[in-house]
Amino acid sequence: MKKSWSRRRFLSSGSLLSASLGASGVAALGNLAPLRADDSKLEGNTKLMSDGLRADVEIERLVRLIDQTPREQAVEMMVNQLRSGVSYRSFLSAVFVAAGRFNMSPHKVLMVNSAHRISLDMPREQMLLPMFWALDTLMHERKDGLRHEAFELRSISPSAAESELADAMNRFDSERATSAILVLSRTIGPRPAMSRLWRYAARDFSFIGHRAIAMANSWRVLETIGWENAEPMFEFVIRQLNGGKWEHWCHDENVARAKELDKLPATWAGTKSNPAATEELLETFRKEDHFAACKHAYELLVEGRAQAAAIWDAVYLIGGEFMMSYPVADYIRAAPLHTNTSSEALRVAFDRCGDPEVRLYTLLQAVAWAGNFFSVGRERDNLRPIKITEIPEVEVPQQPSQAVEAIFSTQPRQRFVEDDLSKSRGVIGSREEMDQASQMAFAFAKQHENHTEFLSTARTVTAMKATQNTHDVKFPAAIFDTYRRISPEWRPHVIAASMHHLHSSKMLDNAATQQMKELLG
Repeated sequence: MKKSWSRRRFLSSGSLLSASLGASGVAALGNLAPLRADDSKLEGNTKLMSDGLRADVEIERLVRLIDQTPREQAVEMMVNQLRSGVSYRSFLSAVFVAAGRFNMSPHKVLMVNSAHRISLDMPREQMLLPMFWALDTLMHERKDGLRHEAFELRSISPSAAESELADAMNRFDSERATSAILVLSRTIGPRPAMSRLWRYAARDFSFIGHRAIAMANSWRVLETIGWENAEPMFEFVIRQLNGGKWEHWCHDENVARAKELDKLPATWAGTKSNPAATEELLETFRKEDHFAACKHAYELLVEGRAQAAAIWDAVYLIGGEFMMSYPVADYIRAAPLHTNTSSEALRVAFDRCGDPEVRLYTLLQAVAWAGNFFSVGRERDNLRPIKITEIPEVEVPQQPSQAVEAIFSTQPRQRFVEDDLSKSRGVIGSREEMDQASQMAFAFAKQHENHTEFLSTARTVTAMKATQNTHDVKFPAAIFDTYRRISPEWRPHVIAASMHHLHSSKMLDNAATQQMKELLG
């Protein structure tokens, strides 16, 4: 196969960020211009904090810098901040808080955790690329003067805060709920207070799963930046959990099932896989609706024929199959993409929640959501007759680096016009090329027990080629986490499915990467 992209050249382009970390970058950083202004002289007429909320002074300083810096200067500004001693944690915190503070799409908040998750597993010299992409993407749609209105904290007795929170959430009253959780947070601590929200993350399927994604992504960022920074994000999370129309798909049935937890064996939440049970549930997904899938999953658990791991395996696999069987390659559509990202968010809820009843409910809701996504797609979108458990065998180079290079150069490129996202949704290539890349990835993963070469390259491609569409990073972050969580025997199938939304190595670098090259060249 013709090689159009040298592996050495491909990865060496990532070394441009070595200047941001470690002694090797001192010389390159020294060539940067010094800070252009004393931060203490920043204009103070932009009100960023909502009334009554506590925030870290350093984070507020960086948020104000982000707010007052033109987009074309933002990357240089943050490089200079890092050069002056600002930590990665503060960088992450500021982008996260700024995204939640500015009045823009919630996708801009949700992307921050995704960028961070990818950066954690990248080589040291590349690990800042995803966060600079997030900063540039945030600045791309920032509108001057648009801020959420100042929040007015209501007077609530600490002893009544928990019951007030539950009542407000059940009534979808975001203002009351925000006041209640702030009082509860200052009474029992921010992490225990926010944990009370897990039961609401899975109730609302509307907005194709973004309620759960908002809760999961915000929680995971706070685990990194520190729970002392939680208060500015409570308003955002509750607003997301209470937004939209409440869809009752399987909700009532699954609430009732979760209340009968004592019917399940003690090992129901275990990590033991069961390929036969997983494939059995997959067939139910393929042939019936989400009500039948929930009933089947619950029966498998009650009868002790499957533990939670086998159910999650089926949820992940049907999400991958949905992507693979979608009829067109024209930029993966919302439903198959969010089948995967929402499933991963619900898995975060399952893993983080300490209430066994809520955990069971969340698992069954994950089955319901995946089942509904797939059954609607099957009826509406004329899905191709492809099964993720029956991927064709193809040949790939034996050498892992050559195989990975071939996979990502076979993948078709995405069309992208930076300043007009409506013109960005398209693939320069064919559905057959995407299928071929997927089948090659599966063959590679089956031949090699160690998949590090593929995953490392996928992260580099994501960081350097991601467009201004936030899903370019949100999906890879979710699918990489799915890869870690799914039972090992199914990992090749996840790798194959991932190629239906990962980028090609032939795409041009994104704006953030180009700016970093110019700055640190």
